[in-house]
Amino acid sequence: MKPNIENKINRKLNQILKALEEKEDVISSEAACKYLFISINTLYTLTSQGKISHFKSAGNKIYFTKSQLDEWAKNRKVLKKCQISKPVNKTNNQK
Repeated sequence: MKPNIENKINRKLNQILKALEEKEDVISSEAACKYLFISINTLYTLTSQGKISHFKSAGNKIYFTKSQLDEWAKNRKVLKKCQISKPVNKTNNQK
């Protein structure tokens, strides 16, 4: 692909992403961190592990939709102490 055409495509893609961001449906990684109250390192770890859905722009910036982030947050189940079983002591059980 010619560099001029590639530049035009990248500019147009960035315009589209900016328009989507203005709708507040699509947010940047920095905004996602604030939204989820997590660090940027945690966010990148979760995306690299495939735990949070995301997409990239032509410039490799990572973007998220709030609905994707909400879905991830809803699926994080925290167990109460009474739901956690005590670990089995193998030395006492082995004969």
